[in-house]
Amino acid sequence: MTGVAGPGGNSIQALVGMAKVEFGDHTRYAVKWATATSLVVLGSGVFLGII
Repeated sequence: MTGVAGPGGNSIQALVGMAKVEFGDHTRYAVKWATATSLVVLGSGVFLGII
């Protein structure tokens, strides 16, 4: 598991290790939810006329 840098890198590495999941699987899962959430927030902002 290389390439995890930044202030949260070590904690993410520890939590993924304790949960016994692969980091790549966790990343794919998290990116899907983050993208969906971002699009919902963007859509809401456009709908409400904020953006």
